[in-house]
Amino acid sequence: MQKLGLGEIICIEGPHIPYDIEPLSRKFPNIRFLLLQDKASVGEKINLGIDEARSRLVLVAWSDMKISFSLSLTKVLEKIGGAETLCTVPLLKNQTSEIVPSIQIPAFIKGKLKLIPKEPVEEGMKTLFPFDYCGVYSKDKYLLTGGFDHLMTNPYWQ
Repeated sequence: MQKLGLGEIICIEGPHIPYDIEPLSRKFPNIRFLLLQDKASVGEKINLGIDEARSRLVLVAWSDMKISFSLSLTKVLEKIGGAETLCTVPLLKNQTSEIVPSIQIPAFIKGKLKLIPKEPVEEGMKTLFPFDYCGVYSKDKYLLTGGFDHLMTNPYWQ
């Protein structure tokens, strides 16, 4: 992430941290580590990270994700730079260059609510339901919505 030069990086961990933060913070001094004392839902962690971010656009990604060094993310950021969009998703590809579904569409199927994964048809699609929370969020728009509901611990219902 640092090599992409996108700005600040915030890493939110806790309460049980499976690795030693001190050597990491010395190795990567530009990363801000937020260490939680109490258990928090994914939604709460994202709310905290977006609130703490200093930029107006915030990329939400998991620590084990590999972000391509192609122009993909740069194109998304350029596209949404002036847009009034809550969340935009980049085209994500797997190791065999197949497009990975990064959008979820809510649908009622046989009377039950289901989330259907969908591949974006273009770079930087707007969505309210990014897969696995991953996308580029407008900080102002996100905060206006109130963020994710901290009372919902099941990510399916967020």
